[in-house]
Amino acid sequence: MNLIIDTNIIFSALYSEESPAAHLIQMAIFGEMRLFSPEHVKNELERILITKLSYKKEEITDLFESLPISWIESKIYEDKVKEATKLIKDKDDVPIVACSLATGYAIVTGDKHFLPVKKSNIKVLRLRDFKE
Repeated sequence: MNLIIDTNIIFSALYSEESPAAHLIQMAIFGEMRLFSPEHVKNELERILITKLSYKKEEITDLFESLPISWIESKIYEDKVKEATKLIKDKDDVPIVACSLATGYAIVTGDKHFLPVKKSNIKVLRLRDFKE
C-alpha cells in the first residue's frame, strides 16, 4: 500500500513514539506500506523543527535520512496544483492533495480539514483506520 502523509503525521510520530502516527511510521519501517510526502512537507517540517524545537541542521538531516518516507519533487505534481486548490482551502495542504491526484495514492492525515477532499475521487484516511 502506498500512502501520502502530511506534516502533522510526521510531527506527531516524532512527538510521541507511542502515538498512532508513530505506529504508522513503524509499519512503513517493517515494509507493511510505503510512505510518500511532497518536498513541501519536508521543508515545512524542517522549519517547525528549527523554530519550535530548536533542532540543528545536522540533526534534521539525520532525522530525514532515518524516516521511511520518499519525498516527492514538485515537478511530479505541479500540473495538479490548480485542481488541488479547488479541493482544499489551506494553501499548505495543496501540495499534498496535488501529490495524491498525480500518484493516485490515498492521503493519511490527522487534520479534519482534509475531510471535504473525500467528496472528490481522492481517498482520505484517518489514523484510526490503522489499528495495531
